[in-house]
Amino acid sequence: LFNAFDDDGSGELDEGEVAELIAQLGSKLTAEENRSLFRIMDADGGGTVDFREFATVILHQKAATGGRIDYAALAEKMFAMFDHTGDGVVSEQEILEQMEKMGKNWDRASIQYFLSEVDKDGSGEIEKHEFVEYVTKIQAAVNG
Repeated sequence: LFNAFDDDGSGELDEGEVAELIAQLGSKLTAEENRSLFRIMDADGGGTVDFREFATVILHQKAATGGRIDYAALAEKMFAMFDHTGDGVVSEQEILEQMEKMGKNWDRASIQYFLSEVDKDGSGEIEKHEFVEYVTKIQAAVNG
């Protein structure tokens, strides 16, 4: 998630990148609320949020929710970012467009590999339930 919004690949998120992340996850914050959130996340006051600062906020959120982050809900929000047409499936073209929008230059081979990993029914498109299952499986593996 962090790397997806690190538009310039600097390893840090600036205020605009944090605001974009929050908006893409479905939160509708005012500019002032975004600034306040950014200041909270920027623990060292350096003007950017590095991965350590980002992870600290995520861990605090995890603690505040009883040790659980709802990865399925997060995956659904991420899916909506890619489903530009709103038809409930994500095509190869939509993946390409969203990755370009996020400043990531995936070639067709990378996108096709991703599709092969996620598209379990072989339809050539990713359905929401396939994406949610994929993300939750990855998170389960990461979290042990």
